Amino acid sequence: MDFDLSAALQSLRGMAVGFLRQLPYIVIALLVLVIFYVAARLIGRMIRNLTERRRQHRNVGFVLGRLAKGGLMLVGVLVAP
Repeated sequence: MDFDLSAALQSLRGMAVGFLRQLPYIVIALLVLVIFYVAARLIGRMIRNLTERRRQHRNVGFVLGRLAKGGLMLVGVLVAP
């Protein structure tokens, strides 16, 4: 039995070339996600600190901070691709 692997190797080369073409976009998307993650953490922490200063309804601040963080991360995921 003689196997012809040229078609498989050509397909692998095509996938590798396609990956290398997309690599800059992947790096940029990861950078955008990191920026949004840092911004989300800062905003969440800021909201929690603002509500802790008032010493009333600290749980509301925790929930609002989490919502702001989650919302900003969602926007980051939608913007990154």
